[in-house]
Amino acid sequence: MPGETPLKILLYWPNLIGYLRVLLLAAAFLHVTTRPVLFTILYSLQALLDWLDGAVARYFNQTSAFGAWVLQLRQSR
Repeated sequence: MPGETPLKILLYWPNLIGYLRVLLLAAAFLHVTTRPVLFTILYSLQALLDWLDGAVARYFNQTSAFGAWVLQLRQSR
């Protein structure tokens, strides 16, 4: 959105959800071989948040070039 400061864009709700998704994905893969049930839970939770961040972005009309870049980064796994 025009006129938004970089800090405000970093703190958009969809971006905050995206940061949490990255952390959950990293935590999931730490447990992929040792605790498969925990891995499945964490991975599923981050997948659910993938849907949620899109819905939140549309609801609050919070889109940015940074958010689009982060989305591409997360989806290129």
